[in-house]
Amino acid sequence: MNLISLLEKHNSSPGPHGEPFVDYNGVRLGYGDILSRCERLGAAINKYGFARGAVCGLVCFNHINFILYFMACLRAQVVPVIINAKYSQDEMRGIVAASGVLAVITDNIYAFAGGLSANNGGNVAVISPDIDACAAAEPGGLYGDTLSDGTLFMLITSASGGRPKIVKKNAAALQYQADKLYPQIKSEGSTRYFTNVPPSHSYGLEFAVFGSIYNGAPLYLRDFNFSGDALEEIALNSITHIFSVPPFILSLADYKISSGLEFDRLEMAVSAGMPLLPGLSQKFFGAFNFNIASVYGITEVGCVSFKNSGRGAGGECASVNNDVGYPVKGNEIIVTGDSGKIAEPLSSEAESRLKEGDSDSIRENIGRVIIRKTVPDGGYYRAGETPDAFKWRENFTELETGDSGYVDSNGSLHLLARSSSFVNIGGIKINALDIERVLRSFGLFRDVLVFGLKDAYLGEKLAAALVVDESSKIDADEVRRLCGEKLPAIKVPRDVYFLRTPFPRTAAGKVRFDKVLEMAGIRAGQDGV
Repeated sequence: MNLISLLEKHNSSPGPHGEPFVDYNGVRLGYGDILSRCERLGAAINKYGFARGAVCGLVCFNHINFILYFMACLRAQVVPVIINAKYSQDEMRGIVAASGVLAVITDNIYAFAGGLSANNGGNVAVISPDIDACAAAEPGGLYGDTLSDGTLFMLITSASGGRPKIVKKNAAALQYQADKLYPQIKSEGSTRYFTNVPPSHSYGLEFAVFGSIYNGAPLYLRDFNFSGDALEEIALNSITHIFSVPPFILSLADYKISSGLEFDRLEMAVSAGMPLLPGLSQKFFGAFNFNIASVYGITEVGCVSFKNSGRGAGGECASVNNDVGYPVKGNEIIVTGDSGKIAEPLSSEAESRLKEGDSDSIRENIGRVIIRKTVPDGGYYRAGETPDAFKWRENFTELETGDSGYVDSNGSLHLLARSSSFVNIGGIKINALDIERVLRSFGLFRDVLVFGLKDAYLGEKLAAALVVDESSKIDADEVRRLCGEKLPAIKVPRDVYFLRTPFPRTAAGKVRFDKVLEMAGIRAGQDGV
């Protein structure tokens, strides 16, 4: 997908109602503004002598600047590793080490005043093309690697233990995704997008930004804000498509119910990045009379499946159990059991009895999710001999995702949890998220994490790490008693760990499981993790 060519195409024809391409909290830029500024920035980047396909970092602290700098990298034909500006210094060092970048392009050179060590022993060069400035440049060049395999940019996601994985995004796969997916997120009339997911995030970039460019739709880009004014703005701006995360979509449903505002132009609310919150599907359907459109994939594999739900899409009731839809045309989704045998789709009868959060009654239908794609993805960058390097198979067309779920009677995929969230107790697989939901319902804990530890008799046992207030007097016996009132005995955690400080999280909000184990005094590899 040639984003620059699409911008040029839209610039040559008037947009709907003369609207700009992007509106970020009142800062409005048209297609011509984006093109002229990214051309100037691209020329400034080229002055530093980057070769075609040179790998560098890209860190932007302002959303508009990110779009400009990203487009400038495409124009300059360098390959940016997109790095979240909210990463901690520890996370940033890990990404620099994993990626091997020798230079970072940024809109805030002063944020790197403390320096950042590169793999060559020197400091990472920090380049701000907007002011034509470069700090900490070391002998040996500004890049250590070039790519000529069609990679346009790279994204960061986390592996086990918080270790960063770097995902290559190639032109062919992005074009295939655009042709098969983006026509599904366009109105018959005037289309207007809204997102509060940062464009430097894979979902914000590949859905909201790329979709708006492909479809020529104005993009209203906002920071996270759950106020009534922020929610009302969606109606006032006649937004047709929202791209956000479950907590915001829940707030939108609550606001519609309490305010009585119609949101009559809203056609679709697209969710990604995390599973739907318990009860959210039912509440949203009750408020809007259509289901949430959910996405599966994005960062590592592009969009694998899409639940094309929206106003006029039909459907008589709210979806259950995190329905993420059907494979994008040309993709295939397979659910396999431990033996490798394909799990049977859910029968219509079983489906009619299923309730939100229920997975015990359909254990035989649940398995590991494997995806197959028509157009190969880029795979991981510099994966070496790590386990990540072997997740992709068949020339980057087949991936063992690490997720577990089931396929319903219509062929739609329902994601339940990461496969690691299922704890095998005496041959019975228990979804740890079921226990987490119950623990959260007590309102006694600031955060909850349930996981499996090895057990000499049953193979694994359930353990819970609970964040409590300093004044909390609750003990493990009380936790087990409360759980026993709501759950069968097999789902009651045997080991309970109380923590007084919040769980460490990545910049993307994921819990650092390795750090939680350290806080709980559990030794990985020795205490049965």
